[in-house]
Amino acid sequence: MCDIPGHLEDMKTINKEQRKVTPEELAGRVALSLAELDEWWHGWIIEDPQACYEIESTIDSTVIIDEDGPLFPTVLRYTSLSAAYLACTYDCGRIILLYLQRCLDMFVGDQLDIVSDRVNETYLSANDNEGPLLGLCYDPTKLAHEILRSFDYCCEQAGGFMASFCVMVIENIEYGALKPDSREAKWLKGRSMH
Repeated sequence: MCDIPGHLEDMKTINKEQRKVTPEELAGRVALSLAELDEWWHGWIIEDPQACYEIESTIDSTVIIDEDGPLFPTVLRYTSLSAAYLACTYDCGRIILLYLQRCLDMFVGDQLDIVSDRVNETYLSANDNEGPLLGLCYDPTKLAHEILRSFDYCCEQAGGFMASFCVMVIENIEYGALKPDSREAKWLKGRSMH
């Protein structure tokens, strides 16, 4: 997570003459950060494979509803608030790194995929979580949904802080992972107006 601000700063200068790194160098750094995040996930989920479970989502059990009912058939519950915080933070970091990777792909093409595949191949089959968490997912929308599905638990357990974290992070970082006309995006827009 500490690498991401530096990657974002380097990304701002990627088209400028006086850039700090080449697109290829930055692509390699992003791939390594993603590999480190994958390695962290692998270690964490082995230590706590049952950190999360699902419950059915009903109008009475979730605030993630619109006029058509619950946005998701299930919501996530965790064994502790720290597990929820770690899962949501992990999802945020993963989404940012995946977006950086996709942006850099425009500059370096297939070279980035080769670097990413080589760095991550060890962990692609190592997603040992037995619970509902996505883990080594490469779909930013699914990761954003996982954060939203964690919202109720975070809101119940920590009140304003974690609820704000879940919503603000999605709005500020992962909103791009949601289709603007999706139910989830509309729910977030409505929520941010309150």
